[in-house]
Order: sequence, then structure tokens, then C-alpha cells
Amino acid sequence: MRAMLRLAGFLLSVMLLAGCAIQKPLSVEKTLDVGPGESRVVLVDAPVRDQKVNVSVNSGGVPVDVYVILEESDDKALEIAGKATMSGQAPAGALASNQKSAEANVDATIPAKKAFAVLVCNNVNNKKADVKVKVTSK
Repeated sequence: MRAMLRLAGFLLSVMLLAGCAIQKPLSVEKTLDVGPGESRVVLVDAPVRDQKVNVSVNSGGVPVDVYVILEESDDKALEIAGKATMSGQAPAGALASNQKSAEANVDATIPAKKAFAVLVCNNVNNKKADVKVKVTSK
């Protein structure tokens, strides 16, 4: 009887520990107001393991630039986004990008335990963009 209780306790412990390492499906949705010459950032927590993600952006007909970068700091991500907005070029080391599009879908592979950011830059025109960003795991 005791042996069975120990075995049941051991199996329960193993199952709980295994559950901690299971990666949950990613689903992040944000709506951003991005004025002319402005940038906005969506930070996403680090995945447990390498993870393929899809980022879809719809800016209501206003062309914007979209970049996926490895970054865990909101301030640093905004600084990188500002530079991308001013230069009109993708940041160095961008995992994925799409420029001058009102609708974009980009895929990226995020390394394990690395937080990432989606940068949305409105440097193309003088219109405000209401941007819907959706980040999902593949």
C-alpha cells in the first residue's frame, strides 16, 4: 500500500514538473494609435522553447513599417523604433520586417527565453494610423 502511495506521489510530481515546461499557445492582440512620424511597440514575453510566431498587422489603409526584434526593454525597443522611423530602414538584426504596407503578415522564429518586440512605424505619410496587431504562435 505504501509503495503504491509513493509511486502515485512520484508520478504526480513528475506530471506537475512536466506541466511547468509546457509552452502555452501565444495570442496577443493590441490596437495602437500611431501618428505621423511616430512609432509604437508591443512587447511579448519570452517563450520557454524556440517558437515560430506570426505577426499580422492591419492599419486601416495607412502604410506602416513592421519589424520583429529581440528586445525585452520597452525603452530600448522604443529607441530602436524611433531610429527605424527616422531612417526608414529595418533595424539591424530584425527577425522579420514588412515596409510600407497597410496589411502585413510576417513570420519569425523566436529563440527560447528571449523576449521580443513588434515595432510599428508610421514614417510614410502624414496620416494617423489605427493599427491592429495580432501575434500568434504557429
